[in-house]
Amino acid sequence: MRLNKKARIAAIAIAMLTLAACESSEERAARFYESGLSLLEQGETQRAIIEFRNVLEADESHQDARAAIAAALLEIGNTGAGYRQYLRLIEQYPDHVEGRVTLAELSFQVNDFEEFDRHSEAAIDLDPENTRVQIVSLAAAYRTATQSQDLVALNEIAQTAEGLLAVRPDSVILRRIMIDAKLRDQDFEGAKAQLAAAIELEPNNRRLYGLQVGIATEEGDEAELERVLVQMNDLFKDDREIKEALVRFYMSRDRVGDAEAFIRAEAEAEPENMDRYISLTRFIADTRGLEAGIAELDNKLSKTPDNALLRSLRAGMIFEQGDRSGAVAELETVLGSAEPSDETDQIKIALAQMLLNTQNDVGARRQVEEVLERNPSNIQALKLQAGFFMANDDVDGALRVLRTALDLNPQDPETTSMMAEVHLRAGNRDLARDFLSLAAENASFAPRETLRYATFLIEEERNLAAEDALIRGLRATPNTVSLLNELGQLYITMKDVPRATQVERTLRRIETDETTSLADELKVRIINLENGSDEAIAFLEELATDNSDLNAQISLIRAKMSSGDVAGALASAREFQQRDPENATLRYALFAAEAANGNFAAAEAGYRTLIEEDPQRERVWLELVRVVARKGDAADTEATVNDALAALPSSANLLWASASILESRGDIDGAIGIYERLYAQNSDSIIVANNLASLLVSYRDDLDSLDRAFAVARRLAGTDIPALQDTYGWLLFKRGDLGEAQSYLEPAAAGLPRDALVQVHLGMLYDALERRPEAIQQLRKAIKIAGPDDNRPQILRAKETLEKLEKAGTE
Repeated sequence: MRLNKKARIAAIAIAMLTLAACESSEERAARFYESGLSLLEQGETQRAIIEFRNVLEADESHQDARAAIAAALLEIGNTGAGYRQYLRLIEQYPDHVEGRVTLAELSFQVNDFEEFDRHSEAAIDLDPENTRVQIVSLAAAYRTATQSQDLVALNEIAQTAEGLLAVRPDSVILRRIMIDAKLRDQDFEGAKAQLAAAIELEPNNRRLYGLQVGIATEEGDEAELERVLVQMNDLFKDDREIKEALVRFYMSRDRVGDAEAFIRAEAEAEPENMDRYISLTRFIADTRGLEAGIAELDNKLSKTPDNALLRSLRAGMIFEQGDRSGAVAELETVLGSAEPSDETDQIKIALAQMLLNTQNDVGARRQVEEVLERNPSNIQALKLQAGFFMANDDVDGALRVLRTALDLNPQDPETTSMMAEVHLRAGNRDLARDFLSLAAENASFAPRETLRYATFLIEEERNLAAEDALIRGLRATPNTVSLLNELGQLYITMKDVPRATQVERTLRRIETDETTSLADELKVRIINLENGSDEAIAFLEELATDNSDLNAQISLIRAKMSSGDVAGALASAREFQQRDPENATLRYALFAAEAANGNFAAAEAGYRTLIEEDPQRERVWLELVRVVARKGDAADTEATVNDALAALPSSANLLWASASILESRGDIDGAIGIYERLYAQNSDSIIVANNLASLLVSYRDDLDSLDRAFAVARRLAGTDIPALQDTYGWLLFKRGDLGEAQSYLEPAAAGLPRDALVQVHLGMLYDALERRPEAIQQLRKAIKIAGPDDNRPQILRAKETLEKLEKAGTE
């Protein structure tokens, strides 16, 4: 009987189902695997991936299929999915060399060095003779040498990498090592050749083009710099940072017209893309003022009055003008009538940021949660969520969220900067430095990221690296005042007078009041470095002869006070104040000079007059508190601080003073409460973190308090500042880590030899380590420093411990 078409199809389907039913899962997996391999040979990678997925459905533990699908995903550019498949592979088969080495390579490329260390160490143990493993091992050595600035080792590694390139010219890691080596040697031609080869391997690696930008900047090749930036904009059309870098390039060269033409062309090329028009409007607001930006928006809104994004942008501008409640109300109205979408997510992010600025953290979190519930891949929401985790000292939570954001966009400077901050909170300065460097690169050495990276390097006394970063930033955006000033101060630290002078002249050529003042300050430091303080003061006196040069007059008074000539400072202050009797700044300087000369009554009366005129003058309140405190009346000092806080209840400096007073009279809970409040206001402050943790660990022994102290103070790991070493060392002691505590408490005691509590901490550690003679000696020293009238709990406990030790020694 002849079957019709439908019947034939049904018969075939039944036959296939019957055949499938006869197959075991192993046979089915083998059939799909062979089909996948065949498709790979034919170049049908996408279809091969489907077949390999079928293998894994039939046999989840099929090692070869898991490895094949992981490699295929990498081949088509789906790095995230490929990475996850390799992770699954090594979870099932920890000794899989290819899986380990591939994960190490991918981790190295995105600067995820925790994962790199984990997988590279495993790969090296498994197969040290494997060429790819040797390259990964070389990468590990390269990273270690980079962190320790071991130039000899770096040169040897570069030579090894060059030899391995002959065997593996397709190695991204080897190319990266060679590029860095050529740049370190200032061999720009060699670096460009290596970059060209690397770009052939990774044509979509944004960082490689960023290095081309850096070389063009170093060589001063303006045409090449512009060409690469334009090329990057063409390749990475949705990358906001590249567009901003190109605009900065034009603006720093006074090509405002070119900048606006570029932004306008971007907007006109995609009229339906409101983000382009928003960028144009913001540019107008930045270059011509908020009023001009609002006028541009009003003109557009007159034609499209219901455009939610434009209304939200206008709300942002009126927020900047000061109408905060009106701006928030406008965004809430816009959201109330809109269906959830990518556009409303963007508006909710804007609203969340406004709410954060008005201290409505709860409302901000709610907006972010709603965005992430609809779209877990919203990078801006992820960054805000990471900020919430950091505010709660949940470092692990913040790292988890930021890693997700980096997977989505590894080149985002803000995300990499936040990663640096989180690693600092965790006490890992090496990783923080890596991410700050990456953030500067990703931002094409924009001023903000460059300054943050350079400041970090200066703190670590890596002055040459900081100089290099600042120069790269200035080549990208010439005459940036903040970078010039930091570079000038760095040259003073390095005692490099010729280069400091060059920076001073550059600042002076810009010819603004700010740069002239900064140039004068730098000139004073240069003269002081070359000829001593007398010559510097003479230069300031010359500047101060001009009645209008207030900065020079104040600088002269400060310089005389710093040099010990307090009488001369007072004479100058009186002279300048007589010339301009109503000038509040000069009157303040006069009262400070009176206090420095011991004329406390005159200083106090003067400060109180300034406060009567304007109770919001925080600096004056602080100086009044200091003057009253120097009179030795604790009750009067506390009353003055309370008066100041009544006028300025949110002043961090005054709250700090109040906390110190409470601690000194034994109200530890009150002091801790104030530091908790200060920490909530600014959890980035390492000093506030230290003081809060120090009080918690010094006066409380319960587990919750110690956990809170550790969450706050873990950023102090690796510090070389004695006061911070003492806090962290004592915290480690309280947590039972005696060996690690010793590495902090001994240098702390050496650095603060007159601090009784620091000496007590070391003595108690020696007692816990059963080093009795050293404990006795240390505790005797601490008790002697404290004096007979010191009845703080720690001193009393030290006396009891000393008595116990001495008694045991006698027995």
